[in-house]
Amino acid sequence: MKKKDYTSKINSAASSTQVSRTVVDTVCQTQVGQQVVEKIASATLGKEVVGQAAKKVLTKGMRANMVIGAIVLGFQTIVDLYIHQMRDFWR
Repeated sequence: MKKKDYTSKINSAASSTQVSRTVVDTVCQTQVGQQVVEKIASATLGKEVVGQAAKKVLTKGMRANMVIGAIVLGFQTIVDLYIHQMRDFWR
C-alpha cells in the first residue's frame, strides 16, 4: 500500500498563510490599518479582538478564502473553456 504524499497540501497551505501574513502585516503598518484589521476580526468572531490576535484571525480567514477562491477560479475557467470550445464546434 502506497503512502500518501501530503507535501503539496502542506506547501500550498504554507504559501497561502505566508501571503496572508504579508498582506495583513503590510496593512497593519499604519494606525488606521491596524484599526481596520481589529474591526474586521472583531466582526468576524463577534467579540472584541485586538493586536496580534486580530491579525491571526484575519490571516486564517484570508487563507481559507484564497484556497476556496483558487478552486472556484479553476472550475470557472474549465467551464468557460468548455463552453468556448463547444461554441466554436457548432459554428
